[in-house]
Amino acid sequence: MGGIYFNVGTPTEVGLLGYWKMDASGATIVDESGNGNHLTVGGSPSVVSGQVDNALQLGTGDQLYRTDNLSVTDDMAVSFYVKFNSLGTDSAYYSLFTLGQGMTGNNRGIGFIRTFGAARIHVSKWNGANHSIHQYNSAVNGHTPSTGVWYHYFLQPAAVPNTMNSGGNFQHWVDGIKILDTGFSVFGADNFDRELFIEGADTQFDITMDQLKIYDISSRGIFNQSEIEQLRDAT
Repeated sequence: MGGIYFNVGTPTEVGLLGYWKMDASGATIVDESGNGNHLTVGGSPSVVSGQVDNALQLGTGDQLYRTDNLSVTDDMAVSFYVKFNSLGTDSAYYSLFTLGQGMTGNNRGIGFIRTFGAARIHVSKWNGANHSIHQYNSAVNGHTPSTGVWYHYFLQPAAVPNTMNSGGNFQHWVDGIKILDTGFSVFGADNFDRELFIEGADTQFDITMDQLKIYDISSRGIFNQSEIEQLRDAT
């Protein structure tokens, strides 16, 4: 497929905070947005054929991360393509994508997890040592992906400002369809540092990721369905 070309100021690129193509290996994944939010590579992810050009396959022990805070003070939206090569079935939480205070210690965050012993992906919010206190809507099955299939994942709060810091609802979109609009209570003072981790070191499933983008939606507003579909259909 051809590359992605951006026109500065087009609806889907307003507020772009970071853009990682995931199409090359090395010690660093360059932030193509120009904001300098480069990612560090842990382990040995492989460059493979992607949804758009190449992508990165991350297996057990592979991760991408940024421990310096992302330069945003309010809410963010997240967009990426993901293919699950394996999901695992043992009784553990596995982190797919994390925005928060890190992977260990008294951390707080929001992101996507695979839940206990089930091949389902949920939006989750957590607080406490080693993600010990999770919140997700167990009455809703989240997304149950098939292996070997590309999906477009999109996450945003249902309203701004400050829902990431104070609770509120979050939307999980898969392939341009909203599958979840779930609420979380407040974990006391939610000091969100907004570090970024893609697969924690404890993650056991195998994924391929492509075209990761993070937006500051305090400056551009909530994405509507048409804009999310544009992100899904980018080639």
